[in-house]
Amino acid sequence: RFNIQRLDFEQVRDSLLTISNRLETAQIGGVPFSLTDLPGAKTRAASGSLNLQHANPNRRAVYAMVDRSILPEIFTTFDFANPDLSTGERVLTTVPQQALFLMNSPMVAQQVRHFVERPDFPRAGSHEEKVRFIFHTMLQRQPSEREIELSRHFLSENAQPALETNSQISPALGSSENTGTARKPTTATAPKSLNAWERYAQVVLLTNEWMFVR
Repeated sequence: RFNIQRLDFEQVRDSLLTISNRLETAQIGGVPFSLTDLPGAKTRAASGSLNLQHANPNRRAVYAMVDRSILPEIFTTFDFANPDLSTGERVLTTVPQQALFLMNSPMVAQQVRHFVERPDFPRAGSHEEKVRFIFHTMLQRQPSEREIELSRHFLSENAQPALETNSQISPALGSSENTGTARKPTTATAPKSLNAWERYAQVVLLTNEWMFVR
């Protein structure tokens, strides 16, 4: 028996890079990176006395820079331990700002695009093959017939070109209630438009099943 356990922010962030096939695991040690920089984007030249210009933002979150004087808001939103104190256990909270991260963050949108661009994504496959790949990769299980049917309904409603979205983001992340993969996300999901399959993959990320370990 095991009580369900929600992923913390570092685990969620690394999981996003894992499903997009972008997580760098070979490099050990070295210069930290800025967690607020988008993976693949131009990294800030420096942070305090550290030169982060050549830092790899695709590395695991354990190598992220923690500046105690300027702690990013995304850390506090996700119950990051106070770096000025010795903390034996984090206090977990569930707030709306956490769920907004998966809906609005450009980082999430970027990884969703990379996920659909994976070489093993069945682009030429059938609708069912694509849905099964998404479920198998993200949730490690096969979708039910009902979920496949709901995916058809969602994708038919989102077949039109995606709307341009607001470039302002909310630095938060968390779990929204799992009401099925037919749930339609908020219009403002990223600063650039997502196509129908990218939107659907993002919806699967909004489920409790992805956010919790059972």
